[in-house]
Amino acid sequence: LQWKCEDCADPDFANLVMKKDVELSSQGYKTIAVAVGFEGQPMYFLGLLPMIDPPRFDTAVTIRRLMDAGVGVKMITGDHLNIAKETARLVGMATNILPGEMTRE
Repeated sequence: LQWKCEDCADPDFANLVMKKDVELSSQGYKTIAVAVGFEGQPMYFLGLLPMIDPPRFDTAVTIRRLMDAGVGVKMITGDHLNIAKETARLVGMATNILPGEMTRE
């Protein structure tokens, strides 16, 4: 790692942050970790900033129309698996999504 927060040296703290990140991603949120520090001094974790990038308002209707017409609809994304599953659910697609590693084998 290029930067590391003092608080994250504690494995319990790091696990708590990772658990919260997974929880937020399963609700469709992307997160940014925020920390503060001054040059030559340790950095300290401030929190996770959740961001949502919802599908367009007409996406679910468009996908339903395509599927009703017999078109096989697939989603390819670089998002975290949990975010992809929540996005698929929001637009009416199946949530049996493969992680990227499985598509490269």
